[in-house]
Amino acid sequence: MNNIDKNDEFIDLSEIVSAFKKHWKWFPVAVFVCLAAAFVYLKMATPIYDISTKIFIKNDNSAGSLNSTMASLTGLDLMPSKDEVEDKIEVIKSMTISEQMVRELKLYINYIDKSGFRAREMYGKDSPLAVGCEAALPDTITIPLLIEIEKPKGGNTAVRLLVKKKNIASYSIEKFPALLETPYGKLLFTPNGTLPDSYEYAVAISDISHTAAAYCNSLGVAQIAKYSSVFVLSRHDNIPQRGKDILDKLVELYNKDAIEDKNITFQNTEVFLEERLKIIARELSDVEKTVETYKKDNNLADIEEQAKLLITTSGEFQQKLMEMEMQLSLVQFIENSLKKEKKYALLPANLGISDEALVAQITDYNKMILERNRLLRSSNPENPVVLQSEEQLQMGSDNILKSIRNIKAGFEIAKKEISGKNAANEGKIKAVPTQEKEFIEIKRQQQIKETLYLFLLQKREETALSLAITAPIAKTIDRARASFKPVSPRKKVVCGAALAIGVLLPLLLLIVLTYFDTKIKSRADLEKLLNDNVPVLGEIGLHSENEEIVVKDGSNTPISEMFRIVRTNLSFLLNGNRKVILVTSTVSGEGKSFCATNLAVSFALTGKKVLLVGLDIRNPQLSKYLHLANKKGITNFISDETLTADDLLQPSGINDNLQTIVSGTIPPNPSELLLSPRLDELLATLRERFDYIILDTAPVGIVTDTFLLNRVADTTMYVCKQGFTEKPMVKFINEIYKDNKLAKLSVLLNGTDGRSSYGYGYGYTKK
Repeated sequence: MNNIDKNDEFIDLSEIVSAFKKHWKWFPVAVFVCLAAAFVYLKMATPIYDISTKIFIKNDNSAGSLNSTMASLTGLDLMPSKDEVEDKIEVIKSMTISEQMVRELKLYINYIDKSGFRAREMYGKDSPLAVGCEAALPDTITIPLLIEIEKPKGGNTAVRLLVKKKNIASYSIEKFPALLETPYGKLLFTPNGTLPDSYEYAVAISDISHTAAAYCNSLGVAQIAKYSSVFVLSRHDNIPQRGKDILDKLVELYNKDAIEDKNITFQNTEVFLEERLKIIARELSDVEKTVETYKKDNNLADIEEQAKLLITTSGEFQQKLMEMEMQLSLVQFIENSLKKEKKYALLPANLGISDEALVAQITDYNKMILERNRLLRSSNPENPVVLQSEEQLQMGSDNILKSIRNIKAGFEIAKKEISGKNAANEGKIKAVPTQEKEFIEIKRQQQIKETLYLFLLQKREETALSLAITAPIAKTIDRARASFKPVSPRKKVVCGAALAIGVLLPLLLLIVLTYFDTKIKSRADLEKLLNDNVPVLGEIGLHSENEEIVVKDGSNTPISEMFRIVRTNLSFLLNGNRKVILVTSTVSGEGKSFCATNLAVSFALTGKKVLLVGLDIRNPQLSKYLHLANKKGITNFISDETLTADDLLQPSGINDNLQTIVSGTIPPNPSELLLSPRLDELLATLRERFDYIILDTAPVGIVTDTFLLNRVADTTMYVCKQGFTEKPMVKFINEIYKDNKLAKLSVLLNGTDGRSSYGYGYGYTKK
C-alpha cells in the first residue's frame, strides 16, 4: 500500500506535537503579548455602565381606580380608554419625546477633554467650560460643528470652528465669558468654575434629530413578566449621570405628554357642559314660571285622586318618551357639533348616550384628533402621515354621522309606538278636567328640564374632579441608577480572551504551518510517506564544520557515527556480491554529493578499496568537494578511445584506499554519451580492481541521466533532505521503486537534527 495516499490529506498529531516541542517558546511569548495588549486595552478603553429605571404603567380602567369607581356609580365612563401597554412603550421611544429630551438636557452639545493621555468625554458640571448657541442652530445644522478650544500656558484661548475637519473660522479669547459672532450664529463661552492654566477641549454641536435618533435606538425596554405592567427602561452609557438624567427625563416627558392629552379632552368637555348648563337653566326657569303662572291663573293646589292611576300610567309613557327625547337631544347635539364646530375639533366625551357603538366611535375620533395634533407638533400639515391621519378623521366623521342617522331613525320608530300607547291612555283621561291635563303637560316639561339640568351638573363636577386629580400614567418604582461595575470592558472576559488567544494563536499557526508545510520534517515523516517495502538506510545529521569531508580516520563525532551506521546498513543490502552503489536524489541541494563522498571515505576507512566516480556530468560537484582537477574524466574516456582506466584514476588525497574518477569535460550530449558501451567496459574493469564503486549521479527529478546508469548499478542510495525535500517527491520515489527504474533502491535522510530524528539521535546540530 502506498502510504502517501493515506496521509497527504490529514494532519498528523505527532507532527503538531513535534512542532510544539520545537517552537514551544512561541506560546509564552504570545500569551505575554496578548495579556500586555489586553492590559493596554483595559487602560485605554472607556468603561461603559448599565443604567436602568423601573416604572409601572398604570391602567386607568383597572379595578379599584378612581375612574372605575365613578363609572360604576354613574353607569358612564368619562375618562378616555388607555392604549395597550405596548403602544405606551412605543410612545416612550418616540422621536417626539426623544427630541424634547435632547433639547431640555442639551445633549446635542458634547464636551471632550483632549489634554490627557486619551480623550475623555465630559457632561454637565464636569466640563469646566460651557458653550451656548442660538436655539435655531441645532434644528438647522445638517453637519456636526466641531469647536476646538486650546489655551497654552500664559496665552490667550484659541477657538477654531471645523466642519468635516475643514477650518471655517478662528478666534482668540482673552477672558471669559465671551460672546463670538460666527457663521453659525452667536456662540457664548462661559466657565463653570476656575479654568486651568492650560487646556485643550473639543465641543461638538449636532442636529437634534440625529442625536435624538441615536439615543432613541439605544433605549431598551423590557417587560418583567408577560402580563405585568412593570417595565425596565435601560441604556448603556460611559457617563452614569447622563444615563440617569436621560431615563428620568424620558419618564417625566412621557407623563407630561399623557397628562396634556387627557387635559385637552377634559377641558373641551368642561366648556361644553358650561354652555349646556346655561341653556338648560334658562329653559328650566321659563318652565317653572309657566307652572307658577298656570297655578295662579287656574287656582290649582292639588291633583284629583281620580286621575292618579291614569296619570301614573301616563307618567311611565312620558318617562320613556323623556328618555328618548334626551337621547335624541344628545345625539342631535353631537351631530350639530360635528357639523358646525371648527374642523378637527374634539367632540364632547361620553355624555350619557346609551348607544355604546356611537360612544366608541366618538372616543376613537377624539384619539385620532389627538394623534394628528401630536404629529403637527413635529411636522408640517403637508406631511404624508398628517394627510393620512386627516383622511382617517374624515372617514370617522362620516361614520359617526351615519350612526347618528340610524339612531335617530330608531328613536323615531320607538317614539311612534310609545306615543300610540300614550294616546290610548290619554283618551281615558279625557274625563279629567282640561286644566289638570294642561298642568300635567307643563309639569312634565319641568321634570324633563330639571332632570337634564341635574345630569349636566353632575357631569361638570366629575370633569372638574378629573382635571384636579389627573395623575401620571407612569409611576417610577426605582429611579434611574447605574451599575456598580462597568458592563464593558469586562476585565475577566478581556483577560480570559487574551489568554485564550495567546494559547490558540500560536497553536493555530503551528497547525496551519504543519498543514501547509510540504517538506519532510523527520525520518518518521519520511517512513510514513514511503512505500512499506522501501528501506531507509538511516539519517545524516547537520554538522557545524565548514569542511565537506566530515568522516575522518579516528574521528568519533556523531556525524561520523551516522555514516558508519549507513555503511553497515548498506553492506547488508549489498550482501557481499554487489559493488556498484548509485547515489542520486530528486533535485539539487539535497546533499547527494556530500553523502556519496563521506560514504566512500567511511568504506575506505575499513581497509576496502573504494572508487568514487563523478557521473553527474551536467553539473559536476565531486571535483569541487575533493579539490581535484576536472580534466580527464568519464566524458573524456568515452569520447577518446585511446584513454584507459588508469588514465582516469586520481588519488583522493583523503585516504590511500580511496581513489576517484571525475566527470570530465561537460559534453553537449550527456544522455547519449552515458549510453556508450565504453562506460560499461570501464565499470566492468573497475569491478575487478575495487571492492566498492560509488557513483555520484545527477538528480532524477531534473534529468533522465541517472535512469540510464541503472544498467551498471547493483544498488541505489536515494538521498532526501529534511526541511528541503517536498513530500510529493516521495511519491515519485515510490513510483521509481514500483517500476524498478533504479536497482535495489533504499533511502537516506540527510540534514536531520537531534530534535526531529528518532532512533539514534545525537542532538548535534548546525548553528
